[in-house]
Amino acid sequence: KSEMAQGFIIPDSAVVRGTNGLPQVWVKVSPERFPAATIRSFQLNGARTLVDAGITEGDRVLITGAELVNQIR
Repeated sequence: KSEMAQGFIIPDSAVVRGTNGLPQVWVKVSPERFPAATIRSFQLNGARTLVDAGITEGDRVLITGAELVNQIR
């Protein structure tokens, strides 16, 4: 029996590791304001990740430059 996973597919480049070692993404909430959201994710292939917890529909996830934001935090 196979189960169908539900969530959001995002590029691997959007997922970074927080200081606690957990995967997270940066969510744009206003100009130049990107709070971190800890996520639960599953690797789909070498380029995409399925996120099934931690973000919701309508969240604007930083895709390009996520690693750079992670370095300055």
